[in-house]
Amino acid sequence: MRRWLPLLLALGAVAACGPTYPKARVAQAVVERCRAEYHLEAKAVLEGNTLAVLLPAAHLFESPVTITSETDVRLLNQQLKFSSEGMDQLQHVALIVRRVVLSTDAPIEFYLVMIRDAEGGQIELRWLGHILDLKRLNAMDISQGEFLKYRSVIYFRAVPAAGARRTIEQLFEDVRRRAPVPTIAKHFSSQADLRSLLPFLVEQMVPASRPGEGMATLAEIRTRHVGSETVLVFARALVPSMGAQPVREQGYYFVVEMGELHGVIRQVIPVALRPFPDATLGRWLIPQGFARYGPPERWGEEEFFMERVQLPAFLAEQVARRVRVDLAARPAMAGLAVVGEYAGDVFQFQFRLGHAAPKHAISPRQGAEPDPATPQGLATVLAQTTATVVRSYEFAGFKRVVITEADSGATWAVTAEQLPLYRVHHTLLVPAVAS
Repeated sequence: MRRWLPLLLALGAVAACGPTYPKARVAQAVVERCRAEYHLEAKAVLEGNTLAVLLPAAHLFESPVTITSETDVRLLNQQLKFSSEGMDQLQHVALIVRRVVLSTDAPIEFYLVMIRDAEGGQIELRWLGHILDLKRLNAMDISQGEFLKYRSVIYFRAVPAAGARRTIEQLFEDVRRRAPVPTIAKHFSSQADLRSLLPFLVEQMVPASRPGEGMATLAEIRTRHVGSETVLVFARALVPSMGAQPVREQGYYFVVEMGELHGVIRQVIPVALRPFPDATLGRWLIPQGFARYGPPERWGEEEFFMERVQLPAFLAEQVARRVRVDLAARPAMAGLAVVGEYAGDVFQFQFRLGHAAPKHAISPRQGAEPDPATPQGLATVLAQTTATVVRSYEFAGFKRVVITEADSGATWAVTAEQLPLYRVHHTLLVPAVAS
């Protein structure tokens, strides 16, 4: 927790004042303040109830960061060390965001600060918080420890656009080296439209099958993050030609669905050069449905996608984080994984213990403290934590809480009416749902 203390101090340093930044200029105000006060080039956007800020930070870490297939993103929080310059940039942006969100008439509920490693562009720190918590911190209604340890959702993640770029680069490399078809097929989603994939594969692989000739060269890649897990990639290839010119330019739009580190291609759309380049429309004939993203020549690597944060989803992630943080120090809980989401008026949590649970675990007596090292006990802890969190934010628009152990499929459920009982730790264990 100490590593985030400078950022915490920046967020809570000054008491809130009256509205200074009108809604129409709140995002631009963040950009201008960062540039004027700290010479930082940030990007900001207000989307509904959420203010998002992206700062590409130079010299963010003490050592360069490279994402590989072996990287465990969940461990980056322990592995990465900020440089003094990087920590200064974190503090500066946090101070600007705090000042703006507490001094505007915009109906902001959430702030999302993204600090991206400018050197490698592969990893970013995300800090998601609720304005109510920031106000309560300033009013000393909650402690600094409570705010930092529980209320703020802080995590590292791989930059989706960088992962999508690696996916397309590896695809062209596999084609270039004439990799087996099963290897090439792994780059494509099982739900991919074969009608869009076959022309690309035929155009690339048939010429490449001729020894010593026909090798397509990847000349340019541009990316645009267009959905929470979707990245649009434009690739310009130099393709051998039998015509008067030995090489011709060919463009492709790839729709890539990203996981934590790796992406799969859902769609490929060949694009041709315009007969006459247009200063406004660009060099390429943009496919139908993609015009809103503009010409690919103008896509910037530092563009980012964001959507407004929904309170239930924020609460689900906060519950999962609280449980992970509280249990992380216990030796018996090493390897614990907990994730949460909200869908269809239901909080849904899934967990996996880092050890094999006893086959014949003894059920605790009524009123005993739950043992989180057992599936039943951890399910109870999740119910207790959910009850505490939803009451703290006065959220009542849900129907039930469903908790599942990933390995066994065992499931527990609590209705919204039953959940308040679990705010008291010594209460009945969550009943298992009969399968």
